Amino acid sequence: MVLGDATDPATLIGAMDGVDAVVSCLGAPMAFVASDRRSFSNVDMVANLNLLQAAQQAEVRRFVYVSLLMRPSWEQTEYARAHEAVVQGLRDSGISHAVVRPTGMFPIFDPFVPMARRGVVCIPGSGQARTNPVHPREVAHACVAALEQTGNLSVPVGGPEVLTREEIVRLAFVAAGRKPRIVHLPRWALVACAFLLRPVHPRLAEVTDFTARALTADFLAPTAGTLRLGDYLGDGRTPGPSMMVATERIEETT
Repeated sequence: MVLGDATDPATLIGAMDGVDAVVSCLGAPMAFVASDRRSFSNVDMVANLNLLQAAQQAEVRRFVYVSLLMRPSWEQTEYARAHEAVVQGLRDSGISHAVVRPTGMFPIFDPFVPMARRGVVCIPGSGQARTNPVHPREVAHACVAALEQTGNLSVPVGGPEVLTREEIVRLAFVAAGRKPRIVHLPRWALVACAFLLRPVHPRLAEVTDFTARALTADFLAPTAGTLRLGDYLGDGRTPGPSMMVATERIEETT
C-alpha cells in the first residue's frame, strides 16, 4: 500500500511500480459543506492528471476514470470542465482507457433525508426534470467490466428507475417518516448566488452552479442493475444485493 496526496506528484513517485491497471474515482465531494475552498480544477483535475502521469511513467496497461454524464445544460460548469480536462488528458496520453459516466450516485441524495427530518427540502426549479440515479455498486461493476474490455470506451451508467427530482425528494420524506414539504427555488437565483460566491469560496460556488443546472435538466443514462433509491434511503444507506452490469450493456452504450 502507498499513501499519498495525488495533488502532490512527489508523493506518487514509485506508487504505480508493477501496477497493471488504474481505476480512479478520485475527486472532491459535491457537497454544500466544505472547509476546503479549492476549486474542482485544483483538486479533481490536478489530482487525476498527476495519477495519469504516474501511470504513463509506470507503463500502466489500462486506466479507468469515473467522470460524469455530460449534457449541454452543465457541460460548461467548472465541475464538468475539471472532469473533461482529465478525459482529454486520457485521450492525449496514448494509454488504453475507459471513461465511466454515471448519473447521480445514490449518496449524493443522502442530505435530503436529514433535511426532510427537519421538515422542509428546497430544490431548484419545478422538480419535474428526470434522472435515473445509480447505486455506487453498479458503477463499480461497470468499472470492472470496463477493465476487461479493450479499446477506448465511454460507458454511461444509470439506475433501473426514472424519477423526477420531486419524486426523489418525496422518497427522502418517506425515509424520514415526515409529511412532504417542498420549496422550489428559482434556478436563476442559485446561479446568481454561485456568481457572488466565486471570489469568496470557489468550491461552494461551483457546487451551487452545478446543482442549479443539473437538477433542472434531464440526467438520463442506460439502466443497470436493480438497486433502487427508495430502498437505499429507507434502510439507512445499507447496500443492497450486488447486481452485475452486463458486458453486453456496456458494448451497446459506447
